[in-house]
Amino acid sequence: MPWLLYRVVRDRPGLLRDLTLVVGGLGLDATSGIGNTRAIMLDAGGESDVSH
Repeated sequence: MPWLLYRVVRDRPGLLRDLTLVVGGLGLDATSGIGNTRAIMLDAGGESDVSH
């Protein structure tokens, strides 16, 4: 599965929720993640609604 890397500009409450909403809006599922105060990596699966 692909990993999506997000650079964290400002850590704040609700940041992970907002990122998973973006991933869900693309038609993907965030199945797991890892991160710190500088970056978050989300394991994303599913069929993307985004055309290239």
